[in-house]
Amino acid sequence: MIKYYFQLQFTRQVRKLRDFGVNPIFASLAILALFVIGSNLLMAKTEFGGHILLIVSMSWLFPLTVKRRNDFLKSSMSLIQYFRIRIIENTIISIPILIVFLVFQEWILIITLLFLSTIIAIRVFSFSSNYTFPIPRPFSEFPFEFSVGLRKTYLVILGSYILLFIAIKVGNPNLGVFSLLLLLLTCISFYGIPENEIYVWVYKSNAKKFLFHKMKFAVFFSSLIIAPTSIFLLIFFKAQVLILACFIALGYVFLLVVILLKYSTFPREVPLPKGLLVGFSLLFPPLLLALIPYFYNQSIRSLKIILHD
Repeated sequence: MIKYYFQLQFTRQVRKLRDFGVNPIFASLAILALFVIGSNLLMAKTEFGGHILLIVSMSWLFPLTVKRRNDFLKSSMSLIQYFRIRIIENTIISIPILIVFLVFQEWILIITLLFLSTIIAIRVFSFSSNYTFPIPRPFSEFPFEFSVGLRKTYLVILGSYILLFIAIKVGNPNLGVFSLLLLLLTCISFYGIPENEIYVWVYKSNAKKFLFHKMKFAVFFSSLIIAPTSIFLLIFFKAQVLILACFIALGYVFLLVVILLKYSTFPREVPLPKGLLVGFSLLFPPLLLALIPYFYNQSIRSLKIILHD
């Protein structure tokens, strides 16, 4: 069963690439070359290269935690088979960045990535139960992304605050910055899956106003989430003000790109090549500025059909 599952996933990815007119072998070699070049530049030229790669790894792992997907897997196989598949999936995805950390002898980052990939793999498995409890939300029902997202990721947000406390206690600004990046990535993940068309159709606005509304509230509510961490980092690590500002600005830009990416193909899911392009833009941030107008124009065209603009 497990072998068949991974054979099926491999076949699906190959077919997706061919459907987009991309040779699978060429695409694999190109992605590998970009990853090797980008990761080496990050690790060799920047102080926070390892932390950025850790964030990139988390952005690859989080899509595998979608509830619908995991519910289907658990209904199709035994819990032991499900557990093994999730561990193997996360291990395969983590291997490229684990190799980079191993080459640069980043032992702490290796342990951190292994720990986080394991937690993400068993999160749905461990916390599935018939018992539910309400989680307080500091957000209104609109936009719904933050109301829903907070309920799904409250453990991640709590974990980031624990990391912040540890960073302050041991005087490690790098760990503090990582806790901030983890929060930003969590906010970005709220916009990873397209919603039902009805949630867009009900807006009485044109495509441009709709996108502006989405981006405005995304930045505002993300700011609310990262505000406590940012304030504590500024208080205890004053020398890192410029670095913090740069990472926050980069996080906001990436958030906007992800929103535009989602609506560029709406109501369909984002195709693999586009997702990979945005993922690798983290290795070369200036590319994000070029992606904004590109995805914006595509989003306008997609939304005009739904909003009858």
